[in-house]
Amino acid sequence: MTPLKTTWGFLFRLFPCPTRVGLRRIGNPGPDSPVLVTCNFHLTVRRLKKLLRHLDLWLLVADSKGVNVWCAAGAEEFNTHSVVSAVKTSGIEEMVNHRTLILPPLGAPGIKAADVRAKTGWKTKWGPVYAEDIPRYAAGGFKRDEGMKRVK
Repeated sequence: MTPLKTTWGFLFRLFPCPTRVGLRRIGNPGPDSPVLVTCNFHLTVRRLKKLLRHLDLWLLVADSKGVNVWCAAGAEEFNTHSVVSAVKTSGIEEMVNHRTLILPPLGAPGIKAADVRAKTGWKTKWGPVYAEDIPRYAAGGFKRDEGMKRVK
């Protein structure tokens, strides 16, 4: 990565950059396809769509005020309420025949999984820390190995 690209990427993360909240189709998802949750930081959604384009899944974009998952969770902008709201307003309940959300682990400080389940009826599980590991996570039956649980 060039120094200019690195600097631009760093500065871009300092300012909110929201994208539309709601449901996105990645590939050709069906009623058995997984549901991944993320924040509405434009760069995150764009990177996930590109990275996951070969998979068939639902991407549920929850409000984080346009801030990335980790920072928004720490600032209480990406939280239980934003996930619950996304589930209830997106129409995902009519799109799938299961009730499992795959959440980003870096959002854990702001999300109480038990409260999400109590308010929506949806189970939650934590996906890999890094988006780059999601294809391998999917290929492995949506089970995390130890490397997917750690920030490097």
